[in-house]
Amino acid sequence: MTNIKDILEKLCEYFDSHLSFNEILDEEEKNELENLPIITNAMSSSDLCNVFVELCTEYRMCRESDVIAVHVETWNEFSKFIQPNQFSVFFYALISNSKSNRYPKCKTIALLAARCYCLCQTSPGSKAFGFFNEAIMEKCFSLLKTLEISPTATSLKSHERAELQIHCMTFLEDIELLLGIVSLDDYVDLKQVLIENVAHVLGLYHMNHLQGASTIDEKCLRVFENVIQPLQGDVKSNLMLVLNGTMSLNKFHKTSSVNSNKNDSIVIWFISLLDKYPNETCSVLFTFIKHILTLPTLSRDTNDRLRNIEICVEYDSAMYTKCNQSLVDYLKELASSSDVFDRESCVEMVGKMLLIDSLPCAWSTSSETIPREIDLLSLLVSRLLDVSNSIKVKAVNLFMRVNQSGNTMTKKILKSFLPTDNAEVDHANESQNVPGIEELNDLPNKLFEIIQWNLRNNSALVRRSALVLFEYVASISVDVEEFMSSPSFHKIVEDVSSIVRRQLVSSLDKILAMKSKDISVCKSYVKVMLFLANDSDPKIVDDVMDNLRKYVFDNIDKYESTASEKQLFPWKLLRLIIASGEDSLDLRKCIDQSINRKLMTAKTLEYVETYLNSPYSLDAWILLSMVASNIKSKTPQFVYFKLQDNLCDFANEAPTKAFYQLDVVQKWFDDFPRQSQIDLFSKFTTLIEAGNVSPLHIKRVYEICYKYAQKTGELNAWINQIKMKCESYILKHGKTEILSTSYDHKLINYLVTYSETVEESKEINCSITKLMFHFLQVELPKRINFDPNLTQKINVIQIVLTRLAFRNDDILTKCVPQLSTVLNKRGLADSICETAIKCLGDLCKKYTQLVESVISSVLLKTQSPSEQVRKCAVETLASLILDDYLKFRGSLLLYILAATADKKDSVARLAHELIIKFTNEKNSILIRSCLRECPFAFNDCKLVDNSEMFGTDSCIKSPLKFNCVDRRYIYRFLVHNLEVINCYTYFENFSTIKDRITKQCFEKTPEIVQSIQDFLYICEQICKFKEMPKFKSADNGAEGAEDDETDSANKVPNIVPTPTVSKRNRQQTTLPEAIVTVEKAISQFPELSTTLTDLDTSFKTTFSNVCFAIGEHFGDSIKYFPNLFWDKYRKLKPVKRVHKKNDDDDESDDNCDTPKTSKIQRKSRSQKGK
Repeated sequence: MTNIKDILEKLCEYFDSHLSFNEILDEEEKNELENLPIITNAMSSSDLCNVFVELCTEYRMCRESDVIAVHVETWNEFSKFIQPNQFSVFFYALISNSKSNRYPKCKTIALLAARCYCLCQTSPGSKAFGFFNEAIMEKCFSLLKTLEISPTATSLKSHERAELQIHCMTFLEDIELLLGIVSLDDYVDLKQVLIENVAHVLGLYHMNHLQGASTIDEKCLRVFENVIQPLQGDVKSNLMLVLNGTMSLNKFHKTSSVNSNKNDSIVIWFISLLDKYPNETCSVLFTFIKHILTLPTLSRDTNDRLRNIEICVEYDSAMYTKCNQSLVDYLKELASSSDVFDRESCVEMVGKMLLIDSLPCAWSTSSETIPREIDLLSLLVSRLLDVSNSIKVKAVNLFMRVNQSGNTMTKKILKSFLPTDNAEVDHANESQNVPGIEELNDLPNKLFEIIQWNLRNNSALVRRSALVLFEYVASISVDVEEFMSSPSFHKIVEDVSSIVRRQLVSSLDKILAMKSKDISVCKSYVKVMLFLANDSDPKIVDDVMDNLRKYVFDNIDKYESTASEKQLFPWKLLRLIIASGEDSLDLRKCIDQSINRKLMTAKTLEYVETYLNSPYSLDAWILLSMVASNIKSKTPQFVYFKLQDNLCDFANEAPTKAFYQLDVVQKWFDDFPRQSQIDLFSKFTTLIEAGNVSPLHIKRVYEICYKYAQKTGELNAWINQIKMKCESYILKHGKTEILSTSYDHKLINYLVTYSETVEESKEINCSITKLMFHFLQVELPKRINFDPNLTQKINVIQIVLTRLAFRNDDILTKCVPQLSTVLNKRGLADSICETAIKCLGDLCKKYTQLVESVISSVLLKTQSPSEQVRKCAVETLASLILDDYLKFRGSLLLYILAATADKKDSVARLAHELIIKFTNEKNSILIRSCLRECPFAFNDCKLVDNSEMFGTDSCIKSPLKFNCVDRRYIYRFLVHNLEVINCYTYFENFSTIKDRITKQCFEKTPEIVQSIQDFLYICEQICKFKEMPKFKSADNGAEGAEDDETDSANKVPNIVPTPTVSKRNRQQTTLPEAIVTVEKAISQFPELSTTLTDLDTSFKTTFSNVCFAIGEHFGDSIKYFPNLFWDKYRKLKPVKRVHKKNDDDDESDDNCDTPKTSKIQRKSRSQKGK
C-alpha cells in the first residue's frame, strides 16, 4: 500500500511550483503548451512513462484486492507532500498536450496521465482536499474521442495505433473502477461527456470493424452500467443520459432475438436492464419510443427512421414480455393525432409490432387477457381510411405484409376468416378460441367498404392499394363476386393512371388463381383482360397477354374423357373469351404473341386437335383457325377426316363452327394430300351448284375452289359453270321467290354466289339487278311493316348490290341513293341499318365523290336509339376520317364529340379513341380548338367568329343544345386530354367574350347565356383537373426534386406535331407565357363580374365558383391583384380537385407516368338521367 505514496513522491519531481492553473489555461488558448518547461521536462524524461504505469498498476492491484488502507492511502496523507494546484496543473498540461505534433509520445503520456488522474480520485478525500477537478476529468474523458485509433488516421504507425488501442481498453477499465468508488451525482455535465466519449469509442470500433470490437463493446457497456448505478445518482435520470448519448449507436444494431443473452448492441443492453431496473427502464424506453414516433428531427432520413421504429418495436416487445407494459393505449391516442408524421409513425409501428411474437410475461394472467393483436389489427384497419393518402397506402402495404408474415397470434386471428369447407372444419382449431376475436367479426365487410371508398380516391397510389387489399378480401370473402360483376368494378379499367390499370391485371390474376371455379370471377377476368388488351400502355398489354397465355395456352393438355376440372379450365376460359363479343381480335393478338415467343408450339396444337370431337369442339376449331396461318399441323390428314362428316351439308352444321372449320381448311388446304384436295374441291363445287352454301360461308368456299381451279388450269370453265347455274335459278325463281313472304335459302345463296362470279361490268345480267332494285324500291315499303322475316333477305340484297356497284357505274348511281333511302327508313331492323352503313362506307372509299352525298345519312345514325347502329355508324365514320376521306370538322366533328358522351361505353370508347388518335396523328391542335369553340357550337351560338372547327354554317344543329350533363362530360374529357399549358392559354378567351358582350349592338339570347355558362364551367374544371407544373431550375434545367404520384396521374399525352402542322403552331408556348395569359385574364375579373351579373343574374354563382377555383389553383398570382375583390376567394372555400396533390403523398412510382388516353371516369347513369 505504501508504494502508491512512494510513486506519488516520485511524480512530484515533475511538478512546476511556479506555474498557476490560470497560466496554463492562457497558454492552452495560445496553443503554446508544448513550449512550457513542465511539458518539455516531461517529454524529455525517460522515466515518466514508467512512473505512470507503475502508479496505475499499484492502484489497480489495490482496488482488485478489495482492501483500502484508509490510514495510509488517503489524500489526507498525500496532501502532506502534494499541493492541489501543482497536481492539477501537471495533469491538465500533460492531458491537454495530447494533440502536439512536436513530441511523438505525447498521446501515450496524455493517456497514461489521464488514467493516473482517474485512479488517484479513487483514494478517499480527493474532493475534500481539492484534488478533484471537473475540468481535468472532462479532459480525461474527452481524450477517448481524440485518440487516433481509427485505421483512417495516418499520423500514427500501426504499432503505435495498436498500443493506443490497448491503453484505451485499459483506460475504460480504470473508468469503471472510478465509477464504482467515486460518485459523480452532482456532475451531470461530466457524466454526459463521459457517455458521449465512450459511445464514440464504441461506434468507432463497430464502424471500422476493428479487432477486439466485441471486447471493447463489453467494456463500454460495463462503464454505462456503472454510470446508472444508484451511487451515481437517480437511476432513471442516468438512464436517460445514456440513452441520449448513445442514439448514434442504434445504426449498428442488427435485428435479433430480444431474448439474446449476449449484449452485442446498445439495444440489447437496454433490454437487459429491464431485469435489473424494470420501472426506470420502462419509463425511459417509453420516452424514447414516444420521441421517435413524434419528432422527425431525431431521424436523419427515411432509413434511419425505419431503423429507429424497428428498435422501438423490440423495446415494446421486451417490455411486454418482461414487465407486462404495452404501448397499445398510447398508439391509440397517437392514431388520432392531427399531425401526419405522428399517424404515419403509429401505422409503421403497429405494422411491425404485428410481425414480432410478443408473449405476455409469465406472471400475468395471459390466459384471461384479450391478445393485444386484436387491438393492433383494429388500429391498423382504421388507418386504411386515414385522411392522408400516404398513410392509406402504407397501411395497406403493412396489412398485406402482416397477412403474409405476421406473428403467431396474428396469423391465428387472420386464419379464422379464411373460408373452410364444412367437411374440413377443425373444431379444435385454436383460431376459434382466441379471446376477443368477436371484435373483428365484421372485418371482411369493413375492408370491402374501405376498398370501395378508396377506389374513388383522387390518388392513383391509393386506388392501386385498394386493389391490392381487394386480393385479400377476395381470399376471405365469398361475396365479392357480385361486386366484380358490377359496372363500378369494370369502371376501374378506364382509370387514368397506368399503375392502377396494371395493378388491376395483377390483382385479377391472383383472384382468378384463388377462385377459378367461380363463373362470375372468370367472366369479370375475361371482360377486363380483353378491354386492357388494347391499352395505351405497352407494359399493361404485355401483362394481359402473359396472363391469357398462362391460363389458356400453357395449361392446354391432351383431351381425355375423364379430364379433371383443372384440365378443362383453359377451355372454359376460352369459351368465355369467345362469347365476349370482342371479335376475337384480342385473343388473336395474344396468340400471335405467344407464337412469336415460342410459347404456342406445334405440341400445343396437337393437344388442341384432340378436342375436335369433344364438348369443346367449337372452341378448338376457333383456336385452330387463329393459329392456322402461323403454325402448320403435323397431321393435317387427321384434321381433314374430322371435317368429313361436317362438310357434307352445312344446313345441318352449326354456322359458327362451320365458319371456323372453313377458315382452317382455307389456311391448310395446300398441306392436305392431293386426293383430299380433289375430294374437297368436288364436294364444295357440288354444294355451291346446289345452292346449299349459306352467305356466311360462300366467300371462303368460293375462294378455296377458285384457288384450286386456278392451280389446275380450269378456272374459267369452273367460273362459267357456277355463274350459269346461278343465273338460271335466279331468273327462273327470282321474281316469285324474292317477292314471297317466305325465305328461299337457295335464292339468297345463289345471289351471293353470283356476286362472287361477276368480275367485269359487261358480265352482269341487268334482269337480276332490276329484280333487286325493284324489291328495295317498290316491294320493301309495302312489306316492311308486316313481314319481319325479310331482314336477312334485305341485308343480302344490299351486300350483293354493293358488290356489283364496284363493277358497274350505272348500278353505283342507283345503289347509293337506294341505300341512303333504306338507311333513313323507320321501322327497319337494326342489322339492316348496320349493313346499309357498312355498304355506304365501302362505296365511299372506292368512289370518293360519293362521300359528301351520303355522309349526312350516316351521321344522323350516331344518334340512333340502337346501340349497335350507333356503334356501327361511329366505326364507319372513324374509318373514313382516319383514311382522309372526310374532313374532321363541322357537323361531323360535332356529332363525334356528342358520341363521346354516349350512354353506352362501347360507343363512347370508339369516339374517344378516334379523337385521341386523330389528334396524335393528324391535327395536334384539334382538342385545343374544340375546347375553344365547343361551348358556342354545342349551344348553336355564333358568338365566336372565324370558327376553325365548326365554320359559320348556320345549318349545323347541335344534338347537345339541351343536354347540359353530356356537354359538361365532353368538356371534362377535352380538358383531361389537353396539355396544361394550352389549358392556361384558354383563359385568353375572357377578353373575346368581354369585348362581344359590351358592344352596343349585342343582344342577349338564351344560347349566348348558356354558352358563357359552359365557358366558365370549363375554366373552373381546368383549375380542378390540372396541377401546376414545376418550373425548371435556372441552373441546370432540372425539375424540382419533389415528385408525387398524382403529378404523373395528371399528365396528359404529349401530342407531337406532325409535319402538316402550320408554322404558326410550331412555336410552343412556355409555362411562364401561359401564366401571364392567365394573369391578364384575372386582371379583368372585377369588371367582368359586374358585366356578367348585369347581363344575367345566373352568372353570379357560376362566376363565383370560377373565382374560388382560381383562388385555389393560382393563389400565388391573385395575391398581386386588388384585395377588395379577391380577398373572399383566397382559399376560403374547399374546392374538390379531381387530381389533388396531397401534401401527405410523399411516395412516387416509376411506372405511373403513362396515363391512359381514353375517357375520364364517367358519372353514373342515375346522375346522367337527372
